[in-house]
Amino acid sequence: MDRDLLVGGIFLIGVSLTLAFKDFTFLAIPSIGIPVSLAYLERYKNILAKSHLFEKDTLVMIGIISVVTVTFNFIVDPRIGLLLLGTGIPMIAGLKE
Repeated sequence: MDRDLLVGGIFLIGVSLTLAFKDFTFLAIPSIGIPVSLAYLERYKNILAKSHLFEKDTLVMIGIISVVTVTFNFIVDPRIGLLLLGTGIPMIAGLKE
């Protein structure tokens, strides 16, 4: 539970600063902070040896992110698509487990 709150807090800080200051550099906070914090919390477990980088789910998510970003770039502001992906993909992944 603490890990979920930490990830959610880092994500909300990054997104809220991005929306408040209208600057994409604040998205570096969750993109760097979440993996670093999870790696620190799980430093005694060897999770990299058990992970599969090229799973079907990973490739599908990368494809979805690419298509949505390019589509929103041509239609409307791409930030809307990125915010939808930032909230939608974790929800889908959470429901799948």
